[in-house]
Amino acid sequence: LRNSLSFADHLRYLDYATTQFHTDYPISETDYVKGVAGKPEYYFVIGVCGDDAYWAIDRDKQLTITGTGAIADFESDYHGTIEAVAPWWFWQDGFNKVVIEKSITHIGENAFYGMENITSAVLPDTLLEIGGSAFEKCSGLTKINFPSKLELICHSAFYECRKLTKADIPASVKKIDTWAFRDCVALKTLTLREGLEYIGNGAFDSCAITKLVIPDSVTRLESPFDGCSKLESVKVGASVKIIPGYSFSNCTSLTRVELPEGLQAIHPAAFDGCTALPEITIPASVTEVDGFSRCKNLKKITFCGDAPSIGYYAFSGVTATAYYPDNSDSWTEDVMQDYGGALTWKTAEAISIKTQPKTGYAKMGETVKVSVKAEGDGLKYQWYIKNAGASKYSKSSITSSTYSVTMTDKVKDRRVYCVVTDA
Repeated sequence: LRNSLSFADHLRYLDYATTQFHTDYPISETDYVKGVAGKPEYYFVIGVCGDDAYWAIDRDKQLTITGTGAIADFESDYHGTIEAVAPWWFWQDGFNKVVIEKSITHIGENAFYGMENITSAVLPDTLLEIGGSAFEKCSGLTKINFPSKLELICHSAFYECRKLTKADIPASVKKIDTWAFRDCVALKTLTLREGLEYIGNGAFDSCAITKLVIPDSVTRLESPFDGCSKLESVKVGASVKIIPGYSFSNCTSLTRVELPEGLQAIHPAAFDGCTALPEITIPASVTEVDGFSRCKNLKKITFCGDAPSIGYYAFSGVTATAYYPDNSDSWTEDVMQDYGGALTWKTAEAISIKTQPKTGYAKMGETVKVSVKAEGDGLKYQWYIKNAGASKYSKSSITSSTYSVTMTDKVKDRRVYCVVTDA
């Protein structure tokens, strides 16, 4: 600001009305926030928030931050030291929208901590990092963008943003740190892209996510999805070697889990309390298995390789049939125990294709059928089709051993094939 008083000194005059503020502390238009257009009287209050970062709250209840480089780090609350908290902390009831303009690269710690009136935030393409607790407990926040150059979302950045419904994380983000989105209880849609490498402890605990695909680029998980009670399906990326304890525990709606070949260990409590999970397939690469206690609807467990080390209470409270390959001597009576539950052990039958599909013929308007005959345990069928002139096959709705369709001009010369898998 123009005169000798620092901005902290100005804050001490909180009882002044806006007019009185400008009367006592006159400043010209050029002394206002760099890059913020408008007349001086348009702004309610202004100040500095970094080495070359500036802020202003206008009469449309918008907080605008401009300049270059980083927004400074702050404390989360006022403890008698004005300089400790974000300078707009005292005026948080005066704005509900945050706009951070181009050339800002970092949002400091606790920048908007606990500011419940904020409903939206617009972040610039230049942003690289969202600091720890930057938007923590912004319980009114419903909309925010994640810029294409963003690299790091720090600890607790959006913790308890209870109205946030969507997080579309760009491929540039390498790390989502501890508790980053914990208790975002309305967060239903989460998009993670190739490029992400690390998801921290509790990063998405107790969110409302329904479907989760972890990218193949992710190499490390730290128990990030505990208590996601609406989560229905999970696909774990190919580079994950260990699923730590409590990674997916208490995901009570989870019915489908796809684990990658290459996974090495499932740690205690990893899937504890996933009460809707009906079956699990353990890849051949896994050497340590634990963490399925209290999965009361788990009825089928399929081991695809040699006998792993299985935790003493790995299946506590589970009544299921466990299948193992009959071509491995590692599956001994000592291995085939109950592990805290009631497991019935059976050898898994290899799939045997007895009859391959043959070309089908029919007149227009008649039904043409193509079938496959196979033997094995719990077989599933999925047919794929490619019409004449199409470049690739697409999945059909037919999931039985017979593909049936009415002959039309569109169907003529259609190619089909069937993928048979065991359950």
